[in-house]
Amino acid sequence: DIATKVKSATGRDISIGGNLNVRLLPTPALTVNDFSIANIAGATNAEMVKLDALQVRVALLPLFSGELQVERILLKNPVINIEKLADGRVSWDFNAPSTKQSSAAVSKDNIASANADIRLDHFEISNATIVYIDSSTAKSSTQKIEGLDASLRAESISGPFAGNGKARFLGVPVSFDVSSGSIIEGRTIPINVSLLAPGESRINVSGAVIGMGDNPHYK
Repeated sequence: DIATKVKSATGRDISIGGNLNVRLLPTPALTVNDFSIANIAGATNAEMVKLDALQVRVALLPLFSGELQVERILLKNPVINIEKLADGRVSWDFNAPSTKQSSAAVSKDNIASANADIRLDHFEISNATIVYIDSSTAKSSTQKIEGLDASLRAESISGPFAGNGKARFLGVPVSFDVSSGSIIEGRTIPINVSLLAPGESRINVSGAVIGMGDNPHYK
C-alpha cells in the first residue's frame, strides 16, 4: 500500500527490503530498513536513493493541535544518485505525469499554511554518499561527495534552516555551516555557506537559489 501511494504521487517505485516498525506510544515513531527509491528511466544508476535505515520520531502532544513537530529524522548510510540526462531530464523531478497540472494549480497560500505547521527539530544524515552525473554535455562528468555527516534543523518546511557537518569532496576533507532564510513565494531561498578546508582555509558564500521547481540556479 505504501509503495502504491508513493508511486501515485511521484511516479517512482520504492522498495522496502527490511522490517518496517511503527510505534505510537510514548512517542510516535517509524523505522524502515533497507529502503530505496527508483531513479528515472535511462539514468546511469537504477536507484536514486538507497539507505540502510530511515528513522522518524515525532512529538505526540502537538499532534492534538494540528501541528507536526518532528523531533528526529535519521538517514543511515544513504547513497543518493542524481543525474541530468542527455535529453535534459533530471532525476530530481518527482512529479508523476498525471499530477503535474494539478500540482501547479495548488494555492501557494495553502502550501505556506501547511508548511507553517511542520517543525523539524533534528534531521541527521550519517555516512552519506552523493553522486552527481551530468550527461547533458558532450563530455559527461561525475562529481562525488563521500562520508557526509550532517545535521539540520528548521522552524518550518519553508525555513529558515540551519545546519552543519563534514564530508570528503574530491578526496579533501571539509566541514561546513549552512544557514538560510525562509523560502520566498515558493521560488527563492537565501543561503549562506561557510566551508572550512585543511590548513584553516575558509570560504564564505552568500547568495540565493532562484527559480526553485522551475529552473533552479544559484546567484
